Amino acid sequence: MLPLGSRATTAPSRAKPKRSIAAARASTTMPKRSMPPWAAEHSGGPSREELIQENQALREENTQLWNWLSLTIEFPLVKQHEFSAVALAMGLSLTQIAVLLALLLGAKAAPARSTVHRWVQAAGVAAGKVLTRLDAQCKALVLVGCLDEIFFHGRAVLVGVEPASMVWFLGKKVSVLRGSIWAEQLRAWDALQHVIADAGKPLQTGIAQAQEQRRRQGQDSLDSTLDAFHTKHEAGQALTIDWNAVERDWEAFDKAENQLRRARRAGIHSGPAAGTASRAWTKMVKSFAHYETIEAAWEQAEGR
Repeated sequence: MLPLGSRATTAPSRAKPKRSIAAARASTTMPKRSMPPWAAEHSGGPSREELIQENQALREENTQLWNWLSLTIEFPLVKQHEFSAVALAMGLSLTQIAVLLALLLGAKAAPARSTVHRWVQAAGVAAGKVLTRLDAQCKALVLVGCLDEIFFHGRAVLVGVEPASMVWFLGKKVSVLRGSIWAEQLRAWDALQHVIADAGKPLQTGIAQAQEQRRRQGQDSLDSTLDAFHTKHEAGQALTIDWNAVERDWEAFDKAENQLRRARRAGIHSGPAAGTASRAWTKMVKSFAHYETIEAAWEQAEGR
């Protein structure tokens, strides 16, 4: 027992907490040291300035490529087929089409001429199937036809165009040009009422045979007139011939007039020279009046 008034005291413990060596090492890790700028410049890789320049160059290249892309056109294989078919229909040759494709695609990517030939042949077969159906449905609409022949390397192609719509309703390649072949082609277009053509013998013979067939079968008549192109061409030739005659008569009058002046200046008898000049003047006036009459008649025929 303790005496009254005494205080109980407890001595503090001096024991150390138990800690593992691994835990101690984990709690005392050192912070990482950053690489100084001079070390990065000499580490063997590109410098910061080089990376900035390379990035800027790549941005400029990317911008240029996008600008080029905005100017390009999409030209896949289907479009190349369409381009070839349309170009051939416009009159370009296979060689010309191949050259244009090489210009657009480059020499290595462009198709060969034989490939273009296969493309346009396939397009022609497909178009022929469609036209066969269209012809059957549109025959009754073709009332007027402009007829002519187009020659390709000596071979004739019979052509018929409806003038109001400019539809090519007849196209037939033939080895021999005869009137009977024209008549056979016109027989299929029984709704035709009027044809316009030049004065070519096979064509006019074929029209006459078609007209005779219609008369025998009791069908509607087929009227025919010469085309305006050849009529205008022939009229222009006639006017040119008459105008050349006027110019020759005018030159003859000038020559006779000059001879009359020289005779008068020389003081010699000018009677014969005056008679020649008078006759030249009369002929020139007559030929000029003839030309004016023909020209006025042609202008009236043209409706001017």
